[in-house]
Amino acid sequence: MEAPASPNDETARQQVLDALELVMTPAEASLDRITALAQEMFEVPAALVSLVSNDVQWFKSTQGTLLSETSREVSFCGHAILDDETLVVTDASSDPRFADNPLVTSDPNIRFYAGEPIQHDGHKLGTLCILDDRPRTFSRAQQESLRSLARWVESEIRVISMRERERDLENQLVEARRASMLDALKQTWNRRGFVDMVARETERTHRGNLPSGLMLVDVDHFKELNDSRGHLAGDEALRVIAQRIRSAVRPADILGRYGGDEFVVYLAGCKPYQLDEIAERVLGRVVGEPLLCGPS
Repeated sequence: MEAPASPNDETARQQVLDALELVMTPAEASLDRITALAQEMFEVPAALVSLVSNDVQWFKSTQGTLLSETSREVSFCGHAILDDETLVVTDASSDPRFADNPLVTSDPNIRFYAGEPIQHDGHKLGTLCILDDRPRTFSRAQQESLRSLARWVESEIRVISMRERERDLENQLVEARRASMLDALKQTWNRRGFVDMVARETERTHRGNLPSGLMLVDVDHFKELNDSRGHLAGDEALRVIAQRIRSAVRPADILGRYGGDEFVVYLAGCKPYQLDEIAERVLGRVVGEPLLCGPS
C-alpha cells in the first residue's frame, strides 16, 4: 500500500482547514443534498465529502456508508488532493497504490473510486468522491459532472464559513454590548445596563400581573472616604458593598450602580413584606462589619 504524500502547501492547507472548524463536526444538510445527488447521478453505492486533516480523513457528508472517518494513511482522497485533476481508480484491486489497502481488502471493499478535489482559499481540503465495490470506467463527461458538483460543494463551504463568521461576530457584539453595560467594578450593571435589563423584566412582570419592587442604596460618607483614603480605597469599598448587596438579594434580582455612591436593585415578583425583609437584610450585610480599605 502506498500512503499518500503531503502536499507542498500542507502547513497552510491545514491552517485553512482548522479555521473552518469542519472536521469532527456534524453533517451539513446542504452537503448531504449534493452527495445524495451524486449517488443517484452516477448510480454508485456511496458518495462522500471527505476532508483530509492531519492524520484523519473525516467524512463531512456521506451517502451509502456508515463510516465517519478513516486514517489519512489509507485514504484515497489523500492521493486525490495531490493533483488538480479528478483521481479515477477503475479497479483498486489491480492498482499497486491501493491493492493491499484495508479499504480494498476488507469492508467497504472499494474497487472503483473517483474523487474531485475541493478547494478553499486556494488550498485543496479534500474531495467530493464516489465509490463502488465493483470495477467500472468513468468517462470524461462523467468527470466533468463530478467536477461541477465539487464546485457546488466549495460554494456551500463558503456559505458555511460565512455563517460561522456571522455567528462569531454576533457573539462578539453581544459581549461588547454586555461589557458596555457593566460597571467597571464588574459586579453590577451600570445605569444603561440597569435600565435596559429592567425594561425587559418589567414587560414580563406586567404580562404576568406580578408585583415588583425598587430599592435604592445610598452609601453614606463616600466622598469623605474618597478624599481621605484616595480613589483606590473608594473603588474597593464600592466593590465590597456591591458584593454584600448581591449576597443579600435574590439571585434573579437586578443590581445596578446608578451613580457614584448609589446602588439600585429591581426585585421582580416581590411583595411589599418581602421588600422590607430584603431591605433589612441588605442593610445588615452592608453595615454589619467594617469595610477594610487598607491603612489610612
